Amino acid sequence: MSGGYERSQIIRVQGRNGQLPEWEKSRLPYYEIYYQVSGRSRVFVDHSVYGLGPGSALILKPGRIHRLVGRMGLSWELVLVRFTEEGIKLFHRFCGREKKKEEKCIRISVPRLQRPYVEKLLETMEKEALGEDKFAVLMELCCLNQFLVSLGRCPEDQEEREQREEWEYSVEKTASY
Repeated sequence: MSGGYERSQIIRVQGRNGQLPEWEKSRLPYYEIYYQVSGRSRVFVDHSVYGLGPGSALILKPGRIHRLVGRMGLSWELVLVRFTEEGIKLFHRFCGREKKKEEKCIRISVPRLQRPYVEKLLETMEKEALGEDKFAVLMELCCLNQFLVSLGRCPEDQEEREQREEWEYSVEKTASY
């Protein structure tokens, strides 16, 4: 906690050469955004499976049971941003983009021309998270809000871009019972 603001967490995850990183199933009290930089991965959320490809983001509200699974045999990279309600209050206040309470997550597709800007914001957030000077927290919060605004301006991704495998549909259908 720094000056009444709980700092964001920025985690860069990479999978290469057939590795299949898996994170333990979790239910956290944070907002989480998975932003896919390259390659492909999947996030299981409650009873659904979401495929992520380059430039796609998945925004999870606090309390969702979820698990990240990389794609076997492919190189991939994503950035996970975690933040508390404090980190999104200004965004909601000025933009009014809060989604309905029943939505468990929102998938967004960042247009190709906007991706370098979004990825530069994420790099800056990572650097500021390590910062020791008195401006680091403010810069981190500014970058987080710029990141949220950038995602807020992008269209929600309603369609599956990636062909899902048959077993994924079966898992989703079974889990919904």
